[in-house]
Amino acid sequence: MKKFVLCAVLFITTGNLTADQFGSSITLSTSVSWGRAYEHVYKGSFTDDLLSELLWDIRALTFAEAKKTRYLNDSLHMSFSLSSRTASAWGTMTDMDWIGSSSEWTHFSESKALVHTASSADFRTSWRYDDPIWFHGGLRYDLFEWEDRAYTYIYPSGEGSFDGARAIDYLQMYLIPYGGISFLLSQNSHTFQAGASISPAVFALARDFHRLIWEDRTWEDRKRFLDWSFFGFYLSLEGEYSLRVSDNFEITAGIDARFLPSSRGSNATYTYKEGTSFDMTKNTVGIGMWIVQPSIGIRISYPD
Repeated sequence: MKKFVLCAVLFITTGNLTADQFGSSITLSTSVSWGRAYEHVYKGSFTDDLLSELLWDIRALTFAEAKKTRYLNDSLHMSFSLSSRTASAWGTMTDMDWIGSSSEWTHFSESKALVHTASSADFRTSWRYDDPIWFHGGLRYDLFEWEDRAYTYIYPSGEGSFDGARAIDYLQMYLIPYGGISFLLSQNSHTFQAGASISPAVFALARDFHRLIWEDRTWEDRKRFLDWSFFGFYLSLEGEYSLRVSDNFEITAGIDARFLPSSRGSNATYTYKEGTSFDMTKNTVGIGMWIVQPSIGIRISYPD
């Protein structure tokens, strides 16, 4: 199975502002996201052969974001941002299984997936090394939740439809300590910043509740899966343009692309059928996602 997430990273753009002029700023923005989350289940701890794969599309998911930046001096800034989805968004989820020794999938289903929760928090410190080079480090938190309505299936026993039954509830959470570098260029009222962040220490958590399992054309075996991994990889590419309209007001436009390749980890499975059973395996799951998020906003600076 697969799990997949994201939210927006907002930039610190200094332009001509210094701590002597303005002590802080507030950035308000809106963004829209496209991407994919995924979860893999492997046939063993030491093989890359897949047992199951889930792909969750993220389509036109909108966010509202707010960020507070404190300019400690003209070379050291700290910021904290929060973002949350503004409306639920529908996408597609596909589920494929490779049962037995077959190299071709044996089970396939397609569902409509609703993203009903998406939020993030980001704390960042930026330090100017030498114009136009800035270094930064921070901690990021991302949370996504989906539910799917199952429709088409192709199984060895035949083809058909689940008629929109609620089948799987799914959650992905990421905790990302990161560091990076950015380049800032400013001329008159125009400022452009581009940068990258990286982390080799991502903690990922995924939870899916299989409300319904289709076996021999009867619903049975409710299952709950919990996956987790440590030391996953993260890469973020960021860019922002800002136009200063007045001394304390800017208009911004940016884009953020985040990549979390599938990170191998452990799985715990709970089965509810004539009692509860529990099973845990190590190094048998993979959790990851990618997301692209353009944004527009305004920034207001003010003295402390």
